[in-house]
Amino acid sequence: MAILVVGFVLASGFINLFMGSSSAKWVILEPISVPVMMTVGITLAATPTPYRIGDSSTNSITPLMTYFAFVITIGAKYPSGFGIESLVSLMLSI
Repeated sequence: MAILVVGFVLASGFINLFMGSSSAKWVILEPISVPVMMTVGITLAATPTPYRIGDSSTNSITPLMTYFAFVITIGAKYPSGFGIESLVSLMLSI
């Protein structure tokens, strides 16, 4: 069961890099994930949790982030040389 949840978190994060809309991703993943997770014993209320973990963890590094260009533009006003690499390194929680 843990492998399924971790795999779904990784799949959701990977798909987030190519699709900007969270609701569109859920519409694609929901018909597959809900029956599979309910089959292994995960409740219906807990099914979206791995999706949201994978989705939210990659929101800040996806090029399709809505405010990506805005944050880069505002950060470039400061003399520290703020760029894409600075934004990604600040947003990653490593």
